[in-house]
Amino acid sequence: MTKPTLLLNVGTAWSASSPLHYTLCLDNKYAHTGVCKENWYLYNLHENTNKQFRASKRFKASNVSSKHPDTIDDHNWRILEGKRSIDTYVEYYKSLWEHVKSENYEAVADFCNLNILLSEEFLYSIKDKLLDNFDVKVTMIFRDPIRRLFSSSNINLIINNNPIDTIKHCVQSKNLEPNAQYSEIYCKYRKVFGEDKVHMIVMEELWSDYGKMIDLSTFLDFPLTKLHENVYSPEMGIKAPHYDYLKDQWESEKVHLDEETYNYCFEHMDHVYSDFAKTFGRIPVTWGEYIRTPI
Repeated sequence: MTKPTLLLNVGTAWSASSPLHYTLCLDNKYAHTGVCKENWYLYNLHENTNKQFRASKRFKASNVSSKHPDTIDDHNWRILEGKRSIDTYVEYYKSLWEHVKSENYEAVADFCNLNILLSEEFLYSIKDKLLDNFDVKVTMIFRDPIRRLFSSSNINLIINNNPIDTIKHCVQSKNLEPNAQYSEIYCKYRKVFGEDKVHMIVMEELWSDYGKMIDLSTFLDFPLTKLHENVYSPEMGIKAPHYDYLKDQWESEKVHLDEETYNYCFEHMDHVYSDFAKTFGRIPVTWGEYIRTPI
């Protein structure tokens, strides 16, 4: 019997994971995420906590079945609210698959960015259970490290309520959040699930190079025909368009990123770029170079 496909998109935040979610789950109808984009289930299991994120993107991106949306939401959320275990996680996605497979979806998906925080030890502990029940595919989307961190700094203000001061503090103190550790994230998932099961996406390339959409289609074994609109591509800074349902993107562009700040950050986090080059053999063309955006 053929196992259903479970797509794990494991981040990163402020790298257009929402437009990627809409691309795969809404515009191309490849996968269904169920109740919401991010249910935090594996993170809670890993941390032994019980945080809930039920409402995330639900109004659009949960792309609930047109036949019985309430049935899918209520039934599957009751499963998640049961005993917390990897068996419950498996039950949730297998139940979701039974609900949506008749509507021509190819997979079910977990788009929780917090999955970047899962330890290698934890991933190994759930690996066999996942592979016994699903054909697991792992994707991750990365954006220019400085611009991604600056978007985060616009939201997670820790110094003087100022994004510029915040990002300078972060890079100077080497206090980079886990989302910034691209090579570490990729290598961890590759080691656990195997290179053929993991696909890295450079955000700027996917939205500018048709060949990269073909590469993603090949990995998923599914013909993608459309990319969702994306506030971060092209980079427009504070003049970014306010697309519907992408408020999480355009709210992260509150102040202008000037060239001096960009260069300062590069001097203090060039290791992120060099680690990427060591892992993937290259640095994306638009990374590490200041892009002038409208003021």
